[in-house]
Amino acid sequence: MIRTVVALDLVNYTRTANKMASVYDASGVALLNRHIQKLVKQGLNAVRLSWREVLPKTTGDGALLYFRTPELAHDFGVVFHEICVARNKNKSIPNREHRWFRVGIASGEVTQTGGDFAGLPIIHAVRREAAGKPGYLLIDMATFKRLPEHCQFRYGPKAKIRDKSGNVHDVRWCKVVNVPEGPGGVVSPDALKASKERLPNEVFAIELLTRPVTATRERRRSGVVTVTIDRRKVKKILISNPAKKEAVARYAPEEKRDELIKRSAELQSFLVGGRSGKNVETADGMCLRWASGGVLSIVQFAGDHLERKWVPLLFRDIRPYGWNIPLGASERWFDAKDRLIEGEGDHLANELCDPWYCLSREFLEEMLIVRGRPTSKAKATLTVRKFEFRPGVLPPQVKAHVDKFGAEHRSLREKEDKFKIAIGRTPPVDVELISMSKRRCTLKVRSDSNEVPEREDVLVCFSLLDLGIEVVKVVEYQLGRTDTMLDGEILISNEGNGFRELVRMPIALISLEYLEEIFGKGNSWEKYTLLSPPSVVARRPPTRDEILVYPWDVNFRMDIAMGRKQRPEDRRKRFVDWFEKFGHHFVDESGKGPIDDENKPDDYGKLPNGVIPSRLFTPATAKILNLYFNFR
Repeated sequence: MIRTVVALDLVNYTRTANKMASVYDASGVALLNRHIQKLVKQGLNAVRLSWREVLPKTTGDGALLYFRTPELAHDFGVVFHEICVARNKNKSIPNREHRWFRVGIASGEVTQTGGDFAGLPIIHAVRREAAGKPGYLLIDMATFKRLPEHCQFRYGPKAKIRDKSGNVHDVRWCKVVNVPEGPGGVVSPDALKASKERLPNEVFAIELLTRPVTATRERRRSGVVTVTIDRRKVKKILISNPAKKEAVARYAPEEKRDELIKRSAELQSFLVGGRSGKNVETADGMCLRWASGGVLSIVQFAGDHLERKWVPLLFRDIRPYGWNIPLGASERWFDAKDRLIEGEGDHLANELCDPWYCLSREFLEEMLIVRGRPTSKAKATLTVRKFEFRPGVLPPQVKAHVDKFGAEHRSLREKEDKFKIAIGRTPPVDVELISMSKRRCTLKVRSDSNEVPEREDVLVCFSLLDLGIEVVKVVEYQLGRTDTMLDGEILISNEGNGFRELVRMPIALISLEYLEEIFGKGNSWEKYTLLSPPSVVARRPPTRDEILVYPWDVNFRMDIAMGRKQRPEDRRKRFVDWFEKFGHHFVDESGKGPIDDENKPDDYGKLPNGVIPSRLFTPATAKILNLYFNFR
């Protein structure tokens, strides 16, 4: 039978459900779901349809409805958004009480067994809902072609969306109501300074530069390159991922993809000295994001007579996908109750003027090293090995913040992993900053303040497709054979309701020789996926002897995805999504992951036979590696 499927989904459902649960205990989530069903029934009553006529299937945060004609589906979608507007007018707390939905619509052949439907239109409707915007209708072309002319008139020109698999689909947009932007998206510098608590949805604090970024070279095709960031006249600061997506959609739209990739390649070529010219700058009017950075680590095992070198990389499972060095954005520092840490109000200005604050913090937060190997057989006690820089290198504010962060991380590990992480007398990991020998890059930041330091020996790359600038330092250190790397990143829930969880990105050591073969001088490495933002596809994956994957966080993810450990449903869904996309790069068909056998210490971290690790790299990591091999 032919049906038009409507998929609708509540924006910020998890955040709202957490708030409801904090007020009404566990019954709060059920109450929220009933609110959603009530709005659906009101919409159906408005278009004179009954619940039975569309056989809706509720999904907790939304619903699927099946209409006999596209016109009925369109009318319902319009009325549904208008009902939400009327409801929200009577609510005084927008971030907690307002209800806004995304709506996707698709038409085609479906089959019905009992009360359940199956068919591609269901998948298409859900994908359009996921790609939609609050207050809009996003429909497929099959639905649009069957709409009467008076309905078609409300839709804009044909556009394109890309689904999770990278496939491109034609769609039409209809804006029904204006959904006001909450305070958690884009704020002014003054508004950010005035807030002493975490804003709703706040996860970072990234400026949108209004002036071009320039790169100059002292001598043609060689010499020191100076990258200049001009922070003056900044009017907007992004503090959430939705705001970042909005900025990318505006300044780096999909139709400019090929142009931006070409422009990024030209900037990369200039930085490595392969393109002549005295200076280069990003396009005027293109607002790049500032600031973000990290650390590229070159690692050896103590006592390794072969003196092999490795690079620790985390596997990123959100776009852009792939192996990634520890990178992160500038942020404000809060205590456990999401209040700005007293006496540290100036640190954000430090991070924006001097990225060493940002990149050193991000490195120390994400790369946790412990002496020993976690085991589930008994309550293991592991000992932290702190990173030790030479005196005066690490900003004291960063060190103090990381100590507090480390205590929170250890607490979460003890709660979830059931082993203890102690601060003992283990020797520190001595970190040495590496100077480039052949070419040098200096970073200069212009600000309203005159006291802005220059940073030498940095690697700077541009990813124009996501408006990104990454500043990276290179370090070297040694690991012990029994050391374990754990991902230190903590995911903070929206609205600062106190909920934290470990991200648990898988960490691997990848051979420096392999990376040089892929990203070294003269190699053609800029092959991208069709996703936006895209990932870089290496021409071959690392072999079993070129990669070591630390097992604990991989196995923990698998236990949750497979239901062997019970955790909140939203986290299980996230790990299931990771497993469906990338699990075959880490585990075999039986679910066995990296080798973690105390009887086979030489095989520790090797992937099972037949498992081929991912050859995806984030663009920033690929570019930084290419710079490193050209600069060293």
